[in-house]
Amino acid sequence: MNESVLDVLMFLLDHYGDQEISFDDEREQVHQELVEAGFDGGAVCSALGWLESLGDIETETPEHGALPRRASMRVFTALERQRFSAEALGFLTLLGQSDVLGPHDVEAIIDRALALDAPELDLEELKWVVLVVLYNRPEMAHLYACIEELVQPADLRVLH
Repeated sequence: MNESVLDVLMFLLDHYGDQEISFDDEREQVHQELVEAGFDGGAVCSALGWLESLGDIETETPEHGALPRRASMRVFTALERQRFSAEALGFLTLLGQSDVLGPHDVEAIIDRALALDAPELDLEELKWVVLVVLYNRPEMAHLYACIEELVQPADLRVLH
């Protein structure tokens, strides 16, 4: 997978965000529409597989004690430090230390970001991953708008 997988995910979120896509019934149709839109068929397959894997993560419930307590600090592995820019690591740390997302949510974001298999993800790319993960978690809908605002270019952001 490469950057074009993230491009496909961003396109899906932008164009299909208000629709529920059933991978059992509509996968071929969505695949065809994305290929017709100009995306590489391999990147489309990878992106759809990425989304299906996201669904698998959402249903996992960690065993008691498997996740750290709020007062603990997440230490990034060598692979994570290699794959995320310094700004992206800082953003992940901020998400983990805030009460905005729980440790399981941050781990899901890290897992999906690493699954893109990009050589390095910068802050903007990571924000898109966070947006896709939150979008696929209905209980996190209230956070989606906040992250969506962060993904917008600075000159288009609305000041509140």
